[in-house]
Amino acid sequence: MNVWLQGFQLALSGANLFFLLLGTCIGLIVGVVPVVGPSFGVTLALPFTTGMDSATAVILLAAIQSAAAYGDSIASILINVPGGPGTVASMWEGYPMTRKGMAGTALGVATGASFVGGLLAWFSFVLLAAPMTAFALMIGAPEYFVLGVAALALISIASKGETVRGLIMGCMGLLLGMMGPDPVSGVTYRFSFGIPALEPGVDIALGALAIFALPQMVTLLEEGGTIARVEQVKDSVLGGVIEAFRRPRSLVRGGLIGWLIGVLPALGTSAAGVSSYLIEKKFSKERDQFGQGSIDGLTAAEVGKGACVLGDGITSLLLGVPGSVTWAILMAALIVHGVQPGPRFMTAGVLPYTVFAGLLLSQLMYFVIGILFVKQLVRIVHVPTPILVPMVAILCFLGAYVTKNYVFDIWIMVALGVFSLAAERNGYPTVPMILGFILADLIEANFHRALGIGFGSYSVFFKRPISLVMIVLVCLFVARPWAMKFFRRRREGSRKTTGPLRVKWGELYFGGIVSAVLLTFLISSFRYSSEVRLFPLIVSGTGLVLVASWVLTATRARRVKPPPAHGSGVPVLFGIGLVGLYALLVPAAGFIAASMIFFLSVMFLSPTPADGKRWKTVSVLTIAIGLFLLSFERLLQLNLPTGLLW
Repeated sequence: MNVWLQGFQLALSGANLFFLLLGTCIGLIVGVVPVVGPSFGVTLALPFTTGMDSATAVILLAAIQSAAAYGDSIASILINVPGGPGTVASMWEGYPMTRKGMAGTALGVATGASFVGGLLAWFSFVLLAAPMTAFALMIGAPEYFVLGVAALALISIASKGETVRGLIMGCMGLLLGMMGPDPVSGVTYRFSFGIPALEPGVDIALGALAIFALPQMVTLLEEGGTIARVEQVKDSVLGGVIEAFRRPRSLVRGGLIGWLIGVLPALGTSAAGVSSYLIEKKFSKERDQFGQGSIDGLTAAEVGKGACVLGDGITSLLLGVPGSVTWAILMAALIVHGVQPGPRFMTAGVLPYTVFAGLLLSQLMYFVIGILFVKQLVRIVHVPTPILVPMVAILCFLGAYVTKNYVFDIWIMVALGVFSLAAERNGYPTVPMILGFILADLIEANFHRALGIGFGSYSVFFKRPISLVMIVLVCLFVARPWAMKFFRRRREGSRKTTGPLRVKWGELYFGGIVSAVLLTFLISSFRYSSEVRLFPLIVSGTGLVLVASWVLTATRARRVKPPPAHGSGVPVLFGIGLVGLYALLVPAAGFIAASMIFFLSVMFLSPTPADGKRWKTVSVLTIAIGLFLLSFERLLQLNLPTGLLW
């Protein structure tokens, strides 16, 4: 009990409370913007936690995650656009309530139900911390290696039907994470390709920004316009909170389902929200009203999502296996600050209890702020994307630079960002890539430890019961899509139960690029000793086999997908060009001047009316950006790159 009190005392200290409030505000703002999601907010903030106390950093990021997950529901309810993957089911009942003039009630139900879901998951943290830590201490390197591979495989399988391409991108992420010192000798700088700046490897925060944030910015820039137009919210938000609290059965049912889904890696908030909603539809007394604005349905969807958000953290913190991408980034924050998630997390003194206290306080914070200010947050959807996007892009560049104070890191971020954007546009999911990048050290280190335990024999992975059971389960999950397709064909008596495979030429071209990258890593591996090159050889070889398998399947396609429709904003190639020009201008003109030029360029190319009032606003915002960066530099005593103009 004493450590719990110390944990809450530290979490309630002045600095931690400030960052808790700051993280909640950032998370709510990020959450209101449709499609962006908690992962983007946490990724954007991660580089700025460098130099913070580890507990403070996790409290800030956890507050962003919790508030953004709740804020996602605002767009779903008001404009019928999913704020994130976990709010799909919330649209089905929230938007019909908005159409009935009950937008405030719907937002209140989302606030109250999300809060209850978070509380249920938090109490499970407290109850399961000791037994799960005891279990984690019973397993060794073979089990941790298989756990890491299992998490990566399950995320790939859940990649919207693109299992093979998900596994390919998982291999790419693992190889990206192997750049730098190897875990065997610690002195071999692998895959630096003669570039000194690559010898330490790619920073986790930098990789997350490149893979998640930058492609999202280019996409939003391409879409253009404003996010949406919504009517003013007039009815009571607090009344909606009370309505949610009046449904204890819906809260308990949805909360338990969301929590169970959260504990299982890779399923995510989308499955939690939809599953809770469907179960509630079966048992609710007002099932006839589902789809027409049912409070029971919205309550179940939101409590399931809220429970899953924190439920994902149980395996992440206590076992060291990410329950979701957002929690993988939170794990990365702990690793950056010298704390290893997993079985020894609970032995790190008062830190874990401070983190638990921060998780509870983050739920309370967004609950209170949501009730008081959710009506004002709605105005964010009116901000034009040509103004919003360059501001966030500037923060991405700033975050890439402050990790090591290298301009070269900005160029790495842009290069990886363009690669990730091309992957997304061609049907290659990037979530397995970031997860593989974060898990690379854990998987490779435990692979070599396991071989050491088994005296170089691979049978060590099959002789231990827990490891063997996990391998069998992973194989079953991986084989499931193909098995279902096979039995469907047998049942229908035909070898073709679906239409012909549809692919784009771009998918094949990108597959060629991926093959070239994998082949480069494979050939480069032979420069190192047998132990150092072993795991990179396995990963790159597996990746090439998977690419060959997918290409053989794709070349049998008889139809070609039409190109996707473009938005009304800046064309994607212009967006990439602007970002690339910004990266080149940073060392030439200086960071502050380059940022102001980038903002002006985006505004100039955006297809919006060029009236005098607009350009007056643009001028004020450009000056404000310069003053903000100058103040940021002075406040944190940074040395931003200077150039000819600044």
